[in-house]
Amino acid sequence: MNILKKAWNYILVCKVRETILLTFIGLASFIVGSSGHPDIGRMLFATATVLVASAGANGVTNYLDRDLDAKMERTKKRVFPTKRIDPAEKALPWLIFLVVAGLVMAWFVRPYAFFADLIGSTAAFVYRKRNTCVFPQGAIASFAPVLIGWWGATDAINWQIGIICLMIMFWLPLHVWTVMISRRDEYLGAGCTFFPLKTDPKYAIYILFVCALALIGLGVAYYFVAEAGLVFLISAIVLDLILLVACVVLKFHYSNSKAWKLYKLSSFPYLGILFMMMCIDLWV
Repeated sequence: MNILKKAWNYILVCKVRETILLTFIGLASFIVGSSGHPDIGRMLFATATVLVASAGANGVTNYLDRDLDAKMERTKKRVFPTKRIDPAEKALPWLIFLVVAGLVMAWFVRPYAFFADLIGSTAAFVYRKRNTCVFPQGAIASFAPVLIGWWGATDAINWQIGIICLMIMFWLPLHVWTVMISRRDEYLGAGCTFFPLKTDPKYAIYILFVCALALIGLGVAYYFVAEAGLVFLISAIVLDLILLVACVVLKFHYSNSKAWKLYKLSSFPYLGILFMMMCIDLWV
């Protein structure tokens, strides 16, 4: 049992929930890239590649953030701050293995996928939390799972995958900045100075409102460019309007709890369902 607990800790450092979400959108991107008729073998391999690459990237960023996590109430119970892996360097061979394995697998998916993983991982590891943790490095890193899935199915570079990446880019602030706003005092107490922590939260909320509006426009653009059906269009508009309303409520009735709810809403309920609807729309 003790061995199982230790093994589980090495899995937990890879941020299981985040890795599962990224793997899911990579899978959905493969299905979309194959127009709803995926090659099962290639799909399973591409999905496994996203899983391994995402786990490695999340694990390394978890390692790099371990001192910051130890200072914040929300994250101080993670594996590294609680010293369930001690010293933390003991996890590095495992995490490096995952990163390298992800890159090797991505090469066999398609060279395009390899470079997407390499650039995304570099952005996540090296150019981190300078002026903002979202633009450009967070967005670049977040494109990798989508691109690996897409290029697993097709070598196309077109407006459809471009719009999907733009959706990720405008979604990211709604997901990342809301948790920072909701836990602003913790982040400041831990010494974080990047946007939006050292400014009035209302400025970030204005940007979140613009991002939600942009997502509505991108949903409509995807409908026309990808020749999608009403299942996707209606689902996207409803989901985007929910985010927009949540931003309006946060603007006029600001509270940390409302920012936290928007953060939770933006995760699987929004992004997961949006990508699910892309797939279902192809089959209806």
